[in-house]
Amino acid sequence: MRLPDFLVIGAARCGTTSLFEYLRFHPQIYLPPSKRPEPHFFLREKEYKKGIKYYSDKYFKYADNKMIAGELSTSYIYQPYVAGRIKVHLPHVKLIAMLRNPIERAFSNYVVTYNNGIETLSFDEAIRQEKYRISNPESTFHAEVQPFAYMDRGRYYKQLRVYLEFFPIDQIHIVIFEDFIEDTLGEVQKISKFLDVKPDYIPPNLNERFNTNNYGDAVMSREIREYIHSELREDIAELSKLLKRDLGVWK
Repeated sequence: MRLPDFLVIGAARCGTTSLFEYLRFHPQIYLPPSKRPEPHFFLREKEYKKGIKYYSDKYFKYADNKMIAGELSTSYIYQPYVAGRIKVHLPHVKLIAMLRNPIERAFSNYVVTYNNGIETLSFDEAIRQEKYRISNPESTFHAEVQPFAYMDRGRYYKQLRVYLEFFPIDQIHIVIFEDFIEDTLGEVQKISKFLDVKPDYIPPNLNERFNTNNYGDAVMSREIREYIHSELREDIAELSKLLKRDLGVWK
Protein backbone atom coordinates (compact mmCIF):
# COMPACT_ATOMS: atom_id res chain seq x y z
CA MET A 1 0.00 0.00 0.00
CA ARG A 2 1.06 3.58 -0.64
CA LEU A 3 0.48 5.73 2.42
CA PRO A 4 1.29 9.39 3.14
CA ASP A 5 4.69 10.51 4.33
CA PHE A 6 3.24 13.72 5.76
CA LEU A 7 -0.07 15.17 6.90
CA VAL A 8 -1.14 18.78 7.26
CA ILE A 9 -3.39 18.39 10.30
CA GLY A 10 -4.80 21.92 10.50
CA ALA A 11 -5.93 24.26 11.64
CA ALA A 12 -8.80 25.41 9.46
CA ARG A 13 -8.62 28.97 8.11
CA CYS A 14 -4.88 29.18 8.75
CA GLY A 15 -3.55 29.16 5.19
CA THR A 16 -3.73 25.43 4.50
CA THR A 17 -5.41 25.86 1.12
CA SER A 18 -2.67 28.21 -0.02
CA LEU A 19 -0.05 25.76 1.25
CA PHE A 20 -1.71 22.95 -0.71
CA GLU A 21 -1.65 25.04 -3.88
CA TYR A 22 2.03 25.90 -3.41
CA LEU A 23 3.19 22.36 -2.56
CA ARG A 24 1.27 20.60 -5.32
CA PHE A 25 3.74 21.94 -7.91
CA HIS A 26 6.79 20.69 -6.02
CA PRO A 27 8.49 18.10 -8.27
CA GLN A 28 9.14 15.78 -5.31
CA ILE A 29 5.71 15.95 -3.65
CA TYR A 30 2.50 14.09 -4.50
CA LEU A 31 -0.82 15.39 -3.23
CA PRO A 32 -4.33 14.17 -4.09
CA PRO A 33 -5.51 16.12 -7.17
CA SER A 34 -7.97 18.27 -5.22
CA LYS A 35 -7.97 19.55 -1.66
CA ARG A 36 -11.75 19.44 -1.55
CA PRO A 37 -13.31 17.49 -0.15
CA GLU A 38 -10.60 16.97 2.45
CA PRO A 39 -10.03 13.25 3.12
CA HIS A 40 -10.76 13.38 6.87
CA PHE A 41 -10.09 9.62 6.87
CA PHE A 42 -8.81 9.50 10.45
CA LEU A 43 -11.62 11.81 11.63
CA ARG A 44 -14.82 10.42 10.09
CA GLU A 45 -15.88 7.10 11.60
CA LYS A 46 -17.66 6.03 8.44
CA GLU A 47 -14.48 6.53 6.41
CA TYR A 48 -12.13 5.05 8.99
CA LYS A 49 -14.13 1.83 9.18
CA LYS A 50 -13.49 1.23 5.48
CA GLY A 51 -9.87 0.47 6.36
CA ILE A 52 -6.40 1.69 5.58
CA LYS A 53 -6.27 -0.03 2.16
CA TYR A 54 -9.34 1.93 1.10
CA TYR A 55 -7.57 5.13 2.19
CA SER A 56 -4.44 4.14 0.26
CA ASP A 57 -6.34 3.25 -2.91
CA LYS A 58 -8.56 6.32 -2.85
CA TYR A 59 -5.90 8.97 -2.30
CA PHE A 60 -2.46 7.57 -3.09
CA LYS A 61 -2.95 4.90 -5.75
CA TYR A 62 -1.25 7.04 -8.39
CA ALA A 63 1.53 8.44 -6.22
CA ASP A 64 4.98 8.11 -7.79
CA ASN A 65 7.24 6.06 -5.53
CA LYS A 66 10.03 8.51 -6.24
CA MET A 67 7.99 11.28 -4.60
CA ILE A 68 6.81 11.80 -1.06
CA ALA A 69 3.04 11.82 -0.58
CA GLY A 70 0.84 13.85 1.71
CA GLU A 71 -2.67 15.06 2.36
CA LEU A 72 -4.37 17.94 4.16
CA SER A 73 -7.32 17.49 6.53
CA THR A 74 -7.75 20.52 8.75
CA SER A 75 -9.91 18.87 11.42
CA TYR A 76 -7.26 16.27 12.30
CA ILE A 77 -5.76 18.61 14.89
CA TYR A 78 -9.03 19.22 16.73
CA GLN A 79 -10.56 15.88 17.68
CA PRO A 80 -8.43 14.14 20.37
CA TYR A 81 -8.98 10.58 19.08
CA VAL A 82 -7.39 11.33 15.69
CA ALA A 83 -3.76 11.41 16.85
CA GLY A 84 -3.96 7.84 18.18
CA ARG A 85 -5.44 6.57 14.94
CA ILE A 86 -2.69 8.22 12.92
CA LYS A 87 -0.04 6.74 15.22
CA VAL A 88 -1.38 3.20 14.68
CA HIS A 89 -1.14 3.38 10.89
CA LEU A 90 1.51 6.05 10.28
CA PRO A 91 3.95 5.99 13.21
CA HIS A 92 6.71 7.79 11.30
CA VAL A 93 4.56 10.32 9.46
CA LYS A 94 5.62 13.96 9.50
CA LEU A 95 2.99 16.38 10.74
CA ILE A 96 2.49 20.03 9.82
CA ALA A 97 0.25 22.35 11.82
CA MET A 98 -0.57 25.90 10.73
CA LEU A 99 -1.75 28.19 13.54
CA ARG A 100 -3.27 31.66 13.37
CA ASN A 101 -4.36 34.34 15.83
CA PRO A 102 -7.27 32.35 17.32
CA ILE A 103 -9.62 35.34 17.41
CA GLU A 104 -9.16 36.10 13.71
CA ARG A 105 -9.25 32.37 12.92
CA ALA A 106 -12.56 32.00 14.74
CA PHE A 107 -14.13 34.91 12.87
CA SER A 108 -12.85 33.68 9.50
CA ASN A 109 -14.18 30.19 10.25
CA TYR A 110 -17.55 31.65 11.16
CA VAL A 111 -17.80 33.63 7.92
CA VAL A 112 -17.12 30.52 5.81
CA THR A 113 -19.64 28.47 7.79
CA TYR A 114 -22.23 31.23 7.47
CA ASN A 115 -21.62 31.72 3.75
CA ASN A 116 -22.01 27.96 3.20
CA GLY A 117 -25.47 28.05 4.76
CA ILE A 118 -24.52 25.96 7.82
CA GLU A 119 -24.58 28.87 10.27
CA THR A 120 -27.55 31.19 10.82
CA LEU A 121 -26.60 33.07 13.99
CA SER A 122 -24.59 36.27 14.26
CA PHE A 123 -20.95 35.77 15.25
CA ASP A 124 -21.49 37.17 18.74
CA GLU A 125 -24.47 34.88 19.35
CA ALA A 126 -22.63 31.88 17.90
CA ILE A 127 -19.79 32.43 20.38
CA ARG A 128 -22.26 32.76 23.25
CA GLN A 129 -23.87 29.45 22.29
CA GLU A 130 -20.68 27.63 21.30
CA LYS A 131 -20.16 25.51 24.40
CA TYR A 132 -23.76 24.29 24.33
CA ARG A 133 -23.63 23.48 20.60
CA ILE A 134 -20.38 21.54 20.97
CA SER A 135 -21.86 19.47 23.81
CA ASN A 136 -25.17 18.90 22.02
CA PRO A 137 -24.41 18.08 18.37
CA GLU A 138 -27.42 17.70 16.10
CA SER A 139 -25.96 14.89 13.99
CA THR A 140 -22.93 12.66 13.44
CA PHE A 141 -21.55 15.32 11.12
CA HIS A 142 -21.83 17.96 13.84
CA ALA A 143 -20.28 15.61 16.42
CA GLU A 144 -17.26 14.76 14.25
CA VAL A 145 -16.60 17.97 12.34
CA GLN A 146 -17.93 20.37 15.02
CA PRO A 147 -18.59 23.22 12.57
CA PHE A 148 -19.57 25.62 15.35
CA ALA A 149 -16.39 25.22 17.44
CA TYR A 150 -15.07 28.60 16.36
CA MET A 151 -13.37 29.55 19.62
CA ASP A 152 -12.56 26.06 20.87
CA ARG A 153 -10.54 25.26 17.73
CA GLY A 154 -8.19 28.03 18.82
CA ARG A 155 -7.00 26.04 21.84
CA TYR A 156 -3.91 25.00 19.90
CA TYR A 157 -1.76 24.03 22.88
CA LYS A 158 -4.45 21.70 24.17
CA GLN A 159 -4.68 20.05 20.75
CA LEU A 160 -0.93 19.78 20.15
CA ARG A 161 -0.42 18.31 23.61
CA VAL A 162 -2.48 15.30 22.52
CA TYR A 163 -0.25 14.79 19.47
CA LEU A 164 2.85 15.06 21.64
CA GLU A 165 1.61 12.05 23.63
CA PHE A 166 2.03 9.99 20.45
CA PHE A 167 4.72 11.74 18.40
CA PRO A 168 8.09 13.33 19.25
CA ILE A 169 8.27 17.08 18.82
CA ASP A 170 10.74 16.76 15.93
CA GLN A 171 8.05 14.98 13.90
CA ILE A 172 5.81 18.07 14.07
CA HIS A 173 6.46 21.30 12.18
CA ILE A 174 4.57 24.38 13.35
CA VAL A 175 3.84 27.26 10.98
CA ILE A 176 2.51 30.54 12.34
CA PHE A 177 0.05 32.00 9.84
CA GLU A 178 1.28 35.56 10.34
CA ASP A 179 4.82 34.42 9.46
CA PHE A 180 3.42 32.57 6.43
CA ILE A 181 1.76 35.75 5.16
CA GLU A 182 4.80 37.95 5.81
CA ASP A 183 7.35 35.61 4.23
CA THR A 184 5.47 32.99 2.22
CA LEU A 185 8.47 31.74 0.26
CA GLY A 186 10.60 31.45 3.37
CA GLU A 187 7.94 29.40 5.17
CA VAL A 188 7.32 27.14 2.16
CA GLN A 189 11.05 26.47 1.94
CA LYS A 190 11.21 25.69 5.67
CA ILE A 191 8.44 23.16 5.13
CA SER A 192 10.30 21.70 2.15
CA LYS A 193 13.38 21.30 4.32
CA PHE A 194 11.32 19.62 7.05
CA LEU A 195 9.98 17.18 4.46
CA ASP A 196 13.49 16.47 3.14
CA VAL A 197 12.69 17.62 -0.39
CA LYS A 198 14.36 20.29 -2.51
CA PRO A 199 14.49 23.23 -0.06
CA ASP A 200 15.12 26.00 -2.61
CA TYR A 201 11.80 25.27 -4.34
CA ILE A 202 9.91 28.36 -5.53
CA PRO A 203 6.18 27.79 -6.23
CA PRO A 204 5.17 29.09 -9.67
CA ASN A 205 1.96 30.50 -8.16
CA LEU A 206 3.65 32.15 -5.16
CA ASN A 207 1.95 35.51 -5.64
CA GLU A 208 -1.56 34.03 -5.63
CA ARG A 209 -3.81 33.81 -2.56
CA PHE A 210 -6.43 31.11 -2.22
CA ASN A 211 -9.69 30.54 -0.36
CA THR A 212 -10.09 34.17 0.74
CA ASN A 213 -13.17 35.28 2.65
CA ASN A 214 -16.09 37.48 1.70
CA TYR A 215 -16.91 39.02 5.08
CA GLY A 216 -19.97 40.89 3.83
CA ASP A 217 -21.84 42.40 6.79
CA ALA A 218 -20.34 40.07 9.39
CA VAL A 219 -19.05 41.89 12.46
CA MET A 220 -17.41 41.02 15.77
CA SER A 221 -18.10 43.19 18.79
CA ARG A 222 -15.31 44.40 21.04
CA GLU A 223 -16.99 42.60 23.92
CA ILE A 224 -16.83 39.23 22.15
CA ARG A 225 -13.27 39.84 20.98
CA GLU A 226 -12.19 40.46 24.57
CA TYR A 227 -14.19 37.45 25.77
CA ILE A 228 -12.48 35.09 23.29
CA HIS A 229 -9.07 36.41 24.27
CA SER A 230 -9.81 35.95 27.97
CA GLU A 231 -10.94 32.37 27.30
CA LEU A 232 -7.82 31.52 25.28
CA ARG A 233 -5.19 33.57 27.14
CA GLU A 234 -3.87 30.65 29.17
CA ASP A 235 -3.69 28.34 26.14
CA ILE A 236 -1.78 30.99 24.17
CA ALA A 237 0.67 31.38 27.05
CA GLU A 238 1.31 27.62 27.17
CA LEU A 239 1.73 27.48 23.40
CA SER A 240 4.21 30.33 23.60
CA LYS A 241 6.28 28.28 26.07
CA LEU A 242 6.07 25.19 23.87
CA LEU A 243 7.21 27.06 20.77
CA LYS A 244 9.70 29.17 22.71
CA ARG A 245 8.51 32.32 21.03
CA ASP A 246 6.51 35.40 21.93
CA LEU A 247 2.99 35.28 20.53
CA GLY A 248 2.25 38.84 21.51
CA VAL A 249 1.14 39.49 17.93
CA TRP A 250 -2.01 37.54 18.85
CA LYS A 251 -2.98 40.01 21.58
